[in-house]
Amino acid sequence: KLQFLYFIEKSEERHKKMAHKIASDRLALVGVQEGYRDVLKIQLEEEQAQHEATKIKVEQLTQACFDMKEEIRKLQSENEQLSDKASNHDSAVAASASAAKE
Repeated sequence: KLQFLYFIEKSEERHKKMAHKIASDRLALVGVQEGYRDVLKIQLEEEQAQHEATKIKVEQLTQACFDMKEEIRKLQSENEQLSDKASNHDSAVAASASAAKE
């Protein structure tokens, strides 16, 4: 009978130790999960910041392209005006030369 009681007592001790180990492992797992969540949250924040920086850069480059297109239009307009002036000048010189021959 004593052996049986001793066996039960030892079984209860093992059960308590095992329950404590399971509880400890669960807490450790929760800690790991929370740590992993924190790491993922930081990575997400970094990726969002990078995305915002890229978005701003794209907007700046797009604006620069529009500005360059506008500058090209202005230069083309100036070029056409100068070309017209040169053509008018050439016509005037040709007319003067014709008049001078006569």
